[in-house]
Amino acid sequence: MMNLSKKKRKTILIDKKCCFPDCNVVFKGTGKSKYCPEHRDKKYRKIIDANKFYRKNSNVKDSLVNVIIKHNYTSPIEVKKNCECCGKEFSITLHPEIYVYPRYCEDHRNEYKRLFYMKQHNMILESPQKVIENIDEELNLELIKELNNDFIY
Repeated sequence: MMNLSKKKRKTILIDKKCCFPDCNVVFKGTGKSKYCPEHRDKKYRKIIDANKFYRKNSNVKDSLVNVIIKHNYTSPIEVKKNCECCGKEFSITLHPEIYVYPRYCEDHRNEYKRLFYMKQHNMILESPQKVIENIDEELNLELIKELNNDFIY
């Protein structure tokens, strides 16, 4: 006969912020809880599910990298497609009930390689840089002045 531990796991309650739109209530919840006790009710379920669907389907970055091909095939079929970056022909296997497929060939599926190819072939002048927003411009101006004063010419 085995001896099993008789210790029960303690639930740790943390202060959490409700994820329901326009609700900033702070409540005590476990690690997975996302909504306050009011919004866990059945009447809010449709709104929560609609928000999940919207967040899942509104990913703009995926729509630039992938293409949606609607089909009703019942067995896998191989299709030839042209790369939108270099024009090279590559093959895709269309599977049943899967609609998201790559837009670019294997060489240009990486964003860095795609931008490098476009810059190399004069399709774009410069690769886009990340924009860093300055929250406190006065503080940054003071720091720049200090750095310029410390710099030896």
